Amino acid sequence: MFWVTLKHGDKRALLLTLFVLGFMAWSTVTVAEEMKSKYIRQFPGADTVIVFVHGVMGDAVSTWTSQNGAYWPKLLTEDATFDGTDIYAFSYPTGFWATLSIDELAENMRADLTANKVSTYKKIIFVSHSMGGLVTRAYLLKNKDAASRTSFAYFYSTPTTGSQIASLVQYISSSQQIVKMKAMNAEDYLADVYRQWLAAQFEFPSYCAYEKRATSGIIIVTMTSAAALCTRALVPIDTNHTDIVKPENRNSAPFIALKAAYTDEKIPELKTQLDYTVSLRIRSEIAELGRFPDGPDVAPPRTLLEAMMKNKLSTRIFGTLEHYNKSEITGIPGSGEMLYHFKEDYYDFQSAARGWEDDLTTKIGQKVSVRFRQAWQIYLRYVILRLDGQTKQSIIDQGNFLNYGITWDDAERVFLDLSNDPSFVQETAKVFASLKKVSEEATKIASVI
Repeated sequence: MFWVTLKHGDKRALLLTLFVLGFMAWSTVTVAEEMKSKYIRQFPGADTVIVFVHGVMGDAVSTWTSQNGAYWPKLLTEDATFDGTDIYAFSYPTGFWATLSIDELAENMRADLTANKVSTYKKIIFVSHSMGGLVTRAYLLKNKDAASRTSFAYFYSTPTTGSQIASLVQYISSSQQIVKMKAMNAEDYLADVYRQWLAAQFEFPSYCAYEKRATSGIIIVTMTSAAALCTRALVPIDTNHTDIVKPENRNSAPFIALKAAYTDEKIPELKTQLDYTVSLRIRSEIAELGRFPDGPDVAPPRTLLEAMMKNKLSTRIFGTLEHYNKSEITGIPGSGEMLYHFKEDYYDFQSAARGWEDDLTTKIGQKVSVRFRQAWQIYLRYVILRLDGQTKQSIIDQGNFLNYGITWDDAERVFLDLSNDPSFVQETAKVFASLKKVSEEATKIASVI
């Protein structure tokens, strides 16, 4: 029945994916079972370690080994740039029928890096491929001490917002690793990690690279998914998803990209130049939003009020600025201070809106007979529309979003009851004044930049 419901294009993609994953599973199963995490190089007294984290269906050797036999971790030992730096290849169980979830793999990573004293280095650099980037992020979210020691992380084709291929394969694989990588929705695991990563406000930079060539006719991870949560250089690599981490020599694009990031962290002058480049990049991104104010959300909305806003410009600008720290934003010539002030104001609005919605939902629950929160959210949506100035009839004309036996008359009754509540009126006025303020600031930003 599942096959019948698929579109022709999805059937083709699924067949190609099964071929690719089947080959990968066959070609790596014996290696993966034998492969253990290990140091590729270890100097006495070294203060920096580079940790390689492979992806789904991979292991600590084959993932990083090109067709000519070059092994990326070993290539680093042949480049003087990385002299004095220890190198470690982390391995974990993965496969088409893997039982451990991404979050559980992060726990394995913690135990492994702790046991092998990797997490005690003064400076840690992560080089992650595909799902390995998700494992790395989950690990750093759980281990703030290791995060504080992290110099930077480089993510090669990591499906930050998911992969359409995983969305198809989830129907035929029991692997929790694959299931969790499906295209992201607001309620999914990837969305939780996305929100937690932004909230953590890590100081270390995240570099990203994305594949430009298809793997057996399929782009496994799109540029959009690979670029999400990236805060530094976003590098296109002219190869496929598998070969993006298999440099044949020290002149290969993946190797050069990592070397550039490493050099950047080592030489302050270059870092200053890069920060200025980042500031110009932010300015360019904000200017683009101003030219297309009605484009899609940059990040998932965190409140219903934000999701229902007609003018999305302020939300989209904030979604962009969330990726950058204060020095990067304020470094924008001529408008940095204004942009950072907007970021602070929008954060205050978002916090107030979240609290307002929580309180309002509770009040609605006290006024209606239905006893679960999903239904109260329907009333909340109606109330927001009425507060926006719409009439009962105009809301009805837009289409029926009611459920659980809720009627338009009862939704209107709840709105009128709330309108007679002084505390509701007072808090609503504050939230909508804050919304007006950030909307006006966003409009000013768009006109200036």
